[in-house]
Amino acid sequence: MSESRAFFGTVAMGAVNAGKLGLQLAVLPIMARLLGPSAFGLIAVAMPFILMANLLCDGGMGAALARHRKPSPELESTVFWLSLAISVTLAWNMISAWQVWRSSAQLVAFRKKLTTERESDVAA
Repeated sequence: MSESRAFFGTVAMGAVNAGKLGLQLAVLPIMARLLGPSAFGLIAVAMPFILMANLLCDGGMGAALARHRKPSPELESTVFWLSLAISVTLAWNMISAWQVWRSSAQLVAFRKKLTTERESDVAA
């Protein structure tokens, strides 16, 4: 690879990353304005989990695939199916964790309701 091509690739990737970061920063106030505080806060809480899942799903396989000049169809297929399997597994785990969290929150609310009912019955 020639030095000028490597330099151009580095400058191009830097420009793309800077543009991506600029767009992300520009979208934040717009989203905050459109969604409101509670919905924007929910997104802010969920975003680290989404980004971590995205990082785990890719696992560097896309970058490794891009390094090959002419990847074989078997390699492309393997990367695709492995990424899909990891994505589905992570999505299933996140949905299961959310269901557990939701049911535990409902259980806490139910126990609180029972406790207040008992206290009111004893006081009466």
